[in-house]
Formats: sequence, C-alpha cells, structure tokens
Amino acid sequence: MSFSWFKHDYVIASAIPVSNSPSSQKLALHEHVFRQFH
Repeated sequence: MSFSWFKHDYVIASAIPVSNSPSSQKLALHEHVFRQFH
C-alpha cells in the first residue's frame, strides 16, 4: 500500500533540477527515500 506514497515522493525527488543539485546528492536523496519505504 505504501508504494503509491513511495512513487509520489520519488517523483518529487526526481523533479529536483540537476543544475541545483549535485548528482551525488540527488542519488543520496533517492537512496534515502528508497530505504525509508523498504
């Protein structure tokens, strides 16, 4: 059931412009969101 929330947060995280966020930081954010729901 939490997949919808995970997908929602993942889309928001993916919406962060790369120019405003280093690749390493963006990847870390995705990993954080992923671990939070798994």
